[in-house]
Amino acid sequence: MNSEILLGICMLLGIVGIQLAFRKFRMRRMKRHWERAAAACESGDFAGAGPALEKCVSLMPLWVPARALLGVVQARLGKLDKAEEHLKMVSELQPRHAEGHIELAVFYVNFQPGRSGDALAALARAVACDPEARKRIELDERLNGLRGADGFRALLAAPVASDA
Repeated sequence: MNSEILLGICMLLGIVGIQLAFRKFRMRRMKRHWERAAAACESGDFAGAGPALEKCVSLMPLWVPARALLGVVQARLGKLDKAEEHLKMVSELQPRHAEGHIELAVFYVNFQPGRSGDALAALARAVACDPEARKRIELDERLNGLRGADGFRALLAAPVASDA
């Protein structure tokens, strides 16, 4: 009986060890791709950054920074459907963080200007989860194309439940 328990513990430790080794290997690969993507983005090589970011997302699908940057890179490359998909995923993965909603609005303003209603809705979600986001929205030059839209000023001035 004792040898069976010892064997079970050894097997369990072996499984845990293998999992840790695979996790470390995956993290090393992900870091290498992330560094490649960052260097490519810094030099303006968005076509080179795309595959490295796709690899990051495939290795860690829920890692928000890689998915957000991939959305921006896809937009720069004109792959608007994929860009929107990734940026929406960012806002859905962190629904209570204003930044993802703001980035989605920036995408709509700069790459799909006919969708100002969607941009305003994304900004409204940003303000709802963080009233301080109003200041960032007001100062963000990437949103200049939305400033004349109906509802933009009202969005910045409207009281939010947490303001009261």
